[in-house]
Amino acid sequence: NEQAVEALHLLEGLDWQGALNDVNAAAVWLKSQGCIKVAVVGFSMGGALALAAAAVKDQLDACITFYGWNVGLADVTAMKRPVQCHFGELDDVKGVSDPATAATLEENLRQSGCSTEFFRYEGQGHGFMNTTEWGRRMQSTLERPPVDEAVCSTAMQRVTTFLQAHILHP
Repeated sequence: NEQAVEALHLLEGLDWQGALNDVNAAAVWLKSQGCIKVAVVGFSMGGALALAAAAVKDQLDACITFYGWNVGLADVTAMKRPVQCHFGELDDVKGVSDPATAATLEENLRQSGCSTEFFRYEGQGHGFMNTTEWGRRMQSTLERPPVDEAVCSTAMQRVTTFLQAHILHP
């Protein structure tokens, strides 16, 4: 699939350290504008970036990742910030978000002692939150389970509760 090839190209060509610095700079700017706490949220490659930024950059106060982890980018066993993770039980992206990778991530986060919420969604694959028309077509093209609005709603309720607890009303 042409889109999958392009996504892989972008992933391989990303300046990860530069992206981590950009995330931290955004948090610095938000705090300079009056934000007391800043969370980072990411999906897939962005989820991996969010996790790494929260692990190694000092301006972030919490992290939410959806189906993404880059094992070599940062040591999450040293995580000190609250983390919420969302992974599909049928995710097929090996080494990033498949069930074995998700289990290792959860184990490493628990080892860190940080506040961790870890959710697995039965019957869901990679990209299960992409409710756009393009996202729905991609799920079909890549032979992944279809987007389930009820699952998306549950996940977003969990995100809202997490942000209220750790960012808005700590």
